[in-house]
Amino acid sequence: HPREIGDAHPIWEFLAGHTGLTAAGVRARKIITEISRTDTTKRKDILIQAFGQVHKKHPDTLLVVTIDVDHDPLGLILTDMIQSAGVDGSVAVLGSVWEQLPDIYAVTDIYCMPSIMEGFGMAPQEAAATRVPVVSSDLVPYVVEYLLGSDVEDVSYGEAGDRRLKLGAGAIVVPADDVTGFSRAIEMLLADPDLRAGLGDRAYTATIPYFTWDNMVKLFLEGIGG
Repeated sequence: HPREIGDAHPIWEFLAGHTGLTAAGVRARKIITEISRTDTTKRKDILIQAFGQVHKKHPDTLLVVTIDVDHDPLGLILTDMIQSAGVDGSVAVLGSVWEQLPDIYAVTDIYCMPSIMEGFGMAPQEAAATRVPVVSSDLVPYVVEYLLGSDVEDVSYGEAGDRRLKLGAGAIVVPADDVTGFSRAIEMLLADPDLRAGLGDRAYTATIPYFTWDNMVKLFLEGIGG
């Protein structure tokens, strides 16, 4: 759920400890987050490349991403990519963040999920429940079925303007594995605070109260005739 995070909250020092920034430096950044296990299907490499493009135009950004550096060889490949992109000072590489997770969502400006294999998409659902706008691939069921909504605008991008991303009610959906598309979607939200806030608000109302324990139990009991 949405929560207030003050300047003295320990989450700022926690994130600063995973970057070369101070806590104040972290607070000054727009935070883009991705939380998932370290697996090729999560396409963290696509996100890192997209963030590299975004950061050139928006140096006041910070990528928060979970990477198991002991996950051989993918963890090392991903951290090498971050260094090669020249953004290692603007990326917080985290391991297990179970205890800090609600606070990370609360300070996130954009949640990004480039995954190509999801049964549902719990992480973007958690972000949406915290009133955070989502950028996702078109292969995340929760985002496509619940956050996009019915009024969807096709936005052209690419050098020839021949590619399309979908701007929906609470999310922007990008073709899977399209680095430029993810970069464009993130830049759209960074450049337009009203769009970012609007998508976050609508992501929240698409998620809460429908996806709550009380409502799910009620629907379950109704489904079995209880």
